Amino acid sequence: MKGKICANLDAAVADIPDGAQIMFGGFGGAGFPNNLIQALARKGTKNITAISNNCGTREGELGLMFKNNQIRHVIASFPGPHANYFHERFAAKEVTLELVPQGICASACVLRVLACRAFTPPWVWAPKLPMAKKSASLKVSAVYLELPIHADYALIKRTRRMN
Repeated sequence: MKGKICANLDAAVADIPDGAQIMFGGFGGAGFPNNLIQALARKGTKNITAISNNCGTREGELGLMFKNNQIRHVIASFPGPHANYFHERFAAKEVTLELVPQGICASACVLRVLACRAFTPPWVWAPKLPMAKKSASLKVSAVYLELPIHADYALIKRTRRMN
């Protein structure tokens, strides 16, 4: 949909199919594309994998989609204490959660754009470096790799002041 101008919010999400993996912009309550989320909730798209910083607050942000049981899997850094509908669905085993530290999540999203296959998070090797040396040679037999996070769509909030 790059470069496409839609007549309204419903038209912007019309092509998003069931089972889509969607990245949702926003942090806490700020910057979430609430109008697009509401349009997607109206459309009724199901079995969504949501990639987001959190799982919404009550009926705000992604909360509405959890209330409607539209999300089946979520990749998030922090579900949030007020994500009531997420907590209900999770307790009923109607949604699965993949917790990813915030920095790793952001890096893994960028990896996909850069076409990188994987990366080693700093916490894997940094504790093994001697503090007194500026550089060190590491001898490891296994390496922990983070894979890119793929999304079919990314919904972001736009303000009129953006270029």
